[in-house]
Amino acid sequence: MFNLVWTWILILVKRQLKNVTFLIMLLAIPLICILVNAFNNKPDGKPVVAYICPKANDEVSKAICESLTSINSDYKFLICDDEEELKRNVRNSNVECGYIFSQNILENMQNGIREGNITIVERMGNVKTDILNEVVFSEYYRQYGKIYSQAFMDHLANEKPDSDNVNNGLDSQHKEFIEKYDELMASVSENYVIEKLKTEKEERTINTARNLLGLLLFLYALLLEGRFIRDKERRLLSAIPVKKQLLFRFVYFTSAIFIIVPFIYLAVVFGTDNAGLLNELICIMFYGILLVILVVLLSYIIKNSVIIYGIIPVLTLAYIVICPVFIDLSNYFGVIKVIRYLCPPYYYMI
Repeated sequence: MFNLVWTWILILVKRQLKNVTFLIMLLAIPLICILVNAFNNKPDGKPVVAYICPKANDEVSKAICESLTSINSDYKFLICDDEEELKRNVRNSNVECGYIFSQNILENMQNGIREGNITIVERMGNVKTDILNEVVFSEYYRQYGKIYSQAFMDHLANEKPDSDNVNNGLDSQHKEFIEKYDELMASVSENYVIEKLKTEKEERTINTARNLLGLLLFLYALLLEGRFIRDKERRLLSAIPVKKQLLFRFVYFTSAIFIIVPFIYLAVVFGTDNAGLLNELICIMFYGILLVILVVLLSYIIKNSVIIYGIIPVLTLAYIVICPVFIDLSNYFGVIKVIRYLCPPYYYMI
């Protein structure tokens, strides 16, 4: 039995290496990675947008908002008066993040209270938020310095105006400021609260190149299915005994699918953002086995090669829409979350 299976594998692999479809697939694998990476690295020219929501109408909130909204750079800040609308837009990726200023921000800053003055609303895994934080908090600390300076001037106004008192006051206030400034800088995280919005599948960044490669392998499996049915129609497989038909079908599809699996694995590991060597190996092996079982079952159900070749473009387009290849439409159409579990490529993309 082993010698028979080994002979089948050698014949089928040799035949597959001469197959034009196989050669086209090999060419498409690096091409997908190159094109997707080139597109992703191309700047789109659009500014990174963030919402700011002042819950009070005090002078500090006004000053921070005016300064941020007047910035003319790659970052654009817009005022959003509704806290729930801000969170909804962040959740739906309409804006990168949002900043909610506390209703008591002025009073807190005057009293030296730093905790909870700003709430950052962001999505999980959004690295651009760190850059926007720097912009927002640079303005926040600028306003903090103005308040402290005003308090210092008010303190001097209550002192006698002779030079000795002024100098002594300057020295003591300077030391106090340095101590508070060091404390302030050492505990920056106390100035804000981070609220991370968790919604299904928004925590994962869509890896377009990897997902396209998974879809390519599925397309390749369907083309193999069509070729197998066509071989049967030509009676090229009539010499295979009936009792060994199931075994032969597994060998037929396994040898063809797993000859291309290593190339996809290497492309994912070296050409895309991946989950690690071992994790990617487990994923591609599981996906390959799933596709083998699928096409073996289809080989007993579909008897006409015209049918399989006819549904290939339909399924490919449908899966591009249903599966998160370029965009996750389940954020807008909830029914997709259920339908896509019927799509084999989705199990490689999750």
